[in-house]
Amino acid sequence: MNKTNEVDDWTEWLDDDDEKREDEFHIDSTKDEAIKKKILQNNLDDIADFLDIGDNKKKKVEETENKVKPKVTEKIITLESTPLNSIKDCETLGEILAGRIRKCKAKSVALERFISIIITASESKLEDKDLLTVSRKLQEMVSQREKKKRYAQINKKKPNEVKNSIKNYEDEVDMIYGDLSYDEDDYEEEVVDEYLENF
Repeated sequence: MNKTNEVDDWTEWLDDDDEKREDEFHIDSTKDEAIKKKILQNNLDDIADFLDIGDNKKKKVEETENKVKPKVTEKIITLESTPLNSIKDCETLGEILAGRIRKCKAKSVALERFISIIITASESKLEDKDLLTVSRKLQEMVSQREKKKRYAQINKKKPNEVKNSIKNYEDEVDMIYGDLSYDEDDYEEEVVDEYLENF
């Protein structure tokens, strides 16, 4: 070829261009063939899976066992990441802690200490009416527990013990107010005496 930009032989130029076109076509056809082979292989694998035919069943069983099962991840909330700027934030944290407390195996002393620390830390933030509300709620809990214990104790008593406690009540009334309770014999004699006095 000459050093100039002119082409001496047009056939050389056409041949070079045709070769480039053939190379591009060949590259495209090999890509298409590779894709077709993958699709065909996937289809054959799907058919084999459907018919439960496989080259190596053990290998497939191992693959399914080795697949990582999706783990149920518990949303982890750290105390540092939980702001306490609103009522909703405080309620959310309170519900989380309440759930943990219900599930915990800590004894009463540990939970009492936990609650004491929280109350002491929040004392400066609480108003007087809020402290009274907390106090009333605690007092209601205590009174409900005492009622349950009393009812359980009464239900445990035998019928004879209940009769004895009634008699003890009458004795206590007599001691405090004098002899106000009447025995049946005393009442009948007084009525008879009054009746006889009228005649």
